Amino acid sequence: MVARHNEQSVQARLQRVARGVFTWWRNVLTRALQWAAVAVRRLPIRNAIVGAVRSWFRPAAVADLRAGDLPTAMTLSAILLAAAAAASGALGLRQGAALWAYAAGLGVWSAARLAVLLALAPSAGAPRERAAMAWAAALPPFVLSAIPGFGLVAFALSAFVAYRALVAIGATERSAARLVAWAYGGHALAAGAAAVASALLAA
Repeated sequence: MVARHNEQSVQARLQRVARGVFTWWRNVLTRALQWAAVAVRRLPIRNAIVGAVRSWFRPAAVADLRAGDLPTAMTLSAILLAAAAAASGALGLRQGAALWAYAAGLGVWSAARLAVLLALAPSAGAPRERAAMAWAAALPPFVLSAIPGFGLVAFALSAFVAYRALVAIGATERSAARLVAWAYGGHALAAGAAAVASALLAA
């Protein structure tokens, strides 16, 4: 009887300790989140982050970004692409050489599109800095390409976002279409050639 009473007493104490630790952890976490929220609100780049993320869903918002927001916009989009490549490997969607080829392709073709946009933007009446912002806004759709079979959907969606963003920053619809064709055309031709080659090899 005494042993049972002692056992119940120990269990009750352990439960109280567990509740106390949980309450302490919850309070610490709550205060940390509150502090982080206040800190983010005070960050000079907060508006840049919000503006960049908004442009992912509304390409016309690129026109609202300030000149100093470009590094933030490009960094966020690049991080998103890296996360897509990492997720593709972590989820087992791609492995080994296929994963490395996918990650390298994301980086190389993204850089190529940026180079083309920067080279041709002035001829379309769009400042290079703004064209780079349009490029950054058009990167996130490629997250879909992390799923095998969704590459074409990601490509088309990215091209559409780039087109809408270029129009928003001052390029005419015709000029924007020409820029997108040049920027995305090489990728499309290379992908088509690769698909044909794969089909011939499989045959």
